[in-house]
Amino acid sequence: MRKASKKARNPPRNKEALKPMSDKIHGEIHDAARRHGPEAIALLWQIASEAEADNVRVTAIKEILERGYGKPGQAIAGDGDNPIVVTAIERVIIDPKTH
Repeated sequence: MRKASKKARNPPRNKEALKPMSDKIHGEIHDAARRHGPEAIALLWQIASEAEADNVRVTAIKEILERGYGKPGQAIAGDGDNPIVVTAIERVIIDPKTH
């Protein structure tokens, strides 16, 4: 019986794809999105106004509102008798060598 190798059997062929996006590329994408933002909003508005299917209109309207007002917050709720109350937030740093 052969022992399984500790290395991945099918490592990614393009290791560059696993690297985080550089700040330069991230900035270029951000700039392109800003340049085309007004066109995208206009297209969403056209879809919201002219689409025949309700779900398509609602989705387009939701996208417009989220861009204008931000996504709605999600409340953290417990049971009716036991609401969740945050009393402290603790930051714990764990040494990876010991865990």
